[in-house]
Amino acid sequence: MIRLWVLSDLHLEAVPFPDGYDPIRPEFDVLVAAGDLWRGEPEKAVATLNRLAGGRPAMFVAGNHEAWGMTPDRAQERLRQAIAGTTVHLLDGTEVVLAGIRFTGLTLWADGALAPVPVDPHQTTGEGVLRPSGEGCITHGDEAALHHAHRARLEQCLSETSSGLPVVVVTHHAPLAACLPESLRRQSGAGLFASDLSGLMERFRIALWIHGHIHTRQEHRHASGTRVLANPAGPLFSVPGFDDALVVEI
Repeated sequence: MIRLWVLSDLHLEAVPFPDGYDPIRPEFDVLVAAGDLWRGEPEKAVATLNRLAGGRPAMFVAGNHEAWGMTPDRAQERLRQAIAGTTVHLLDGTEVVLAGIRFTGLTLWADGALAPVPVDPHQTTGEGVLRPSGEGCITHGDEAALHHAHRARLEQCLSETSSGLPVVVVTHHAPLAACLPESLRRQSGAGLFASDLSGLMERFRIALWIHGHIHTRQEHRHASGTRVLANPAGPLFSVPGFDDALVVEI
């Protein structure tokens, strides 16, 4: 059995003394972080993960907040540079085989389809992320396009998995409508948080899908058998039930 230490949405930029975040380490083999560790400073996100992992491997996908003040591509570029010489693996439509598990994932921006009412694709989302072109703030249409590109990359990666090893998918945005709390489903911005990826769970054998972005501690079991899990801290560690020693076994 492989022990995964699961964290997301630490939002350390909101903490008065962020470098003081030093929880008691649980017994784990791989640290898995599902994004939004540090707004607009990808290098600090990687440094934090590397410090928490303490020489053990860590899997990381960028959240939307890692890209604050820049384009998503620029955030990924800075993250790729930052992981050099660390034990952090950046998942960006890529796959890492480690300790008998196939890890894959990426940010997986949401497609907007779960919004309760149609949203103008040209309307900005309110996030401080730049459009892929670098001109202006990101729009609903931009995020939908990013989602479809990310979904295609994830699907390709999953289709190439044929070794029989357990598969763990890590994304920042959530993969099921069931991940949306009832109160959020009624908000116009609901489509920015989750998309329906149940089709991938039905087509491919995915043991565990870890996500962040939704500031609610939650766990679901899809009909396919895929376990869907989120353990977000939220700004100032405000999410009820957040467990900074959460370990799951595969």
